[in-house]
Amino acid sequence: MNLKKLQSLAFVPKLLKPSANLLFLQPVGIPLPAALDPASNNNITAAKLHLLGAALVLKLEEVHKQGLLHLDLRPRNLILRALPSEDPSEKFWSDNIIMIDWETALPINTTVTGVLGVQWFQSLAWLEANSKGQSYTVTPFDDLESLAYTIYDCVLIACGDKHSAANNFEEIKVLRSLPDLINDFLNELWRQKNTRKLNYSRLAHSLRESSKQIETADSNASSAETANLGADRKTCGAIIKRNNKFDFCRSHKNACRWHRISNSSSQ
Repeated sequence: MNLKKLQSLAFVPKLLKPSANLLFLQPVGIPLPAALDPASNNNITAAKLHLLGAALVLKLEEVHKQGLLHLDLRPRNLILRALPSEDPSEKFWSDNIIMIDWETALPINTTVTGVLGVQWFQSLAWLEANSKGQSYTVTPFDDLESLAYTIYDCVLIACGDKHSAANNFEEIKVLRSLPDLINDFLNELWRQKNTRKLNYSRLAHSLRESSKQIETADSNASSAETANLGADRKTCGAIIKRNNKFDFCRSHKNACRWHRISNSSSQ
């Protein structure tokens, strides 16, 4: 497999030398998890991380046009050229994101045995095939599903949390039924997968729309009603979807299963 064809893409590290294939120069930048860590005081919200997702959808489209898949997309494999402000735009993410660790990259429609990369971020179909000891053919949909779990994980990092240590298909399948944050994107992705018509622009649009809805919910959270509900800081505050709109959970945080995906602005 030839990764040299990716060298025209600005978000891919440069090869160490022209004859190299997997030896990349280490890019200078800030690991995404470090940039999102609450200790950095950047306070990046879930809404802004959905715009990161929209930017990544279009980056993956460029990779896939070269006939390749990344297959290990996760926060740790993303680097920023500059620290984000508290209000990063989609353009900021697009201009500053770098995808690293291409060791697992394969041509589209390669059949593999076992799971590459970290299981938590891989597609359910791939994990299910692996749990049954079956081979699996990787496609662009696998990279895009990994992107959804990457955004989810970024939200957890931004609020000082982390994903479950689950490492088998059944546990991961149950946990993946919980996060409303990424369901709109996943529903659009699976609709496209069922029709076998992949449309990156529509996927990016779904993330932008979710970003707007979350911003609205965030704005509503500052209203007097919500402020009173959260005055004692005992309410959950996690972003959930209610009546087809994003809102904040008003349940007691110690009793609510959604507390784990609360974003930093609701703490």
